[in-house]
Amino acid sequence: MPVTIIGGKLKGRKLSPVGSGKDTITRPILARVKKSLFDIIRQKIPGACFLDLYAGTGSVGIEALSRGAAYCVFIDSDRGVIDLLNKNLTLLGLQIDAVAYQRDLSAGLGWLKNLRADVFFDIIFIGAPYRNFVTNKMLGNVTAAGITKETTLIIAQHHKNEKIDAGQGYGVFREERYGDTVLSFIRKACSGAGNGDEI
Repeated sequence: MPVTIIGGKLKGRKLSPVGSGKDTITRPILARVKKSLFDIIRQKIPGACFLDLYAGTGSVGIEALSRGAAYCVFIDSDRGVIDLLNKNLTLLGLQIDAVAYQRDLSAGLGWLKNLRADVFFDIIFIGAPYRNFVTNKMLGNVTAAGITKETTLIIAQHHKNEKIDAGQGYGVFREERYGDTVLSFIRKACSGAGNGDEI
């Protein structure tokens, strides 16, 4: 089933979906979860540098680009998924605004700093497969890679039974639940952001 862009300059455009065979572990973010996510972070998107981990179809990062993000890096471990993602980027005319990499996400993200010394992301989205329960490992990889700023917002989509440990110096400041799905919003403890759940 095609995934639809729900806001911004590309609103209504559809993405080619990843196959749905029994061995497929990639599934796009639910439309209602994506709508809620972008309603929450809308003020941080314009001009942002966005990182979409476990990118799949690219639904989240492409939504960010549609809504005014300046640039997006997509990473997924599946070669076929990356090929499809590149087709979606070409179809939508986003090749200049984005780059997609096939990498083993369990091996860390330090290589991003080797590409450019000034790679710092404003928003990082982690959409790891639910059944693997690897979100905390990925949070550790993100914080160890040196790719965040004081104001970077990290969003982890995970199963309700996966308890999030943001790591030293970081904290979960807001959670939103949608059935079995939870969005955890994470930032540096010393970010200077306001109190409570404001983004």
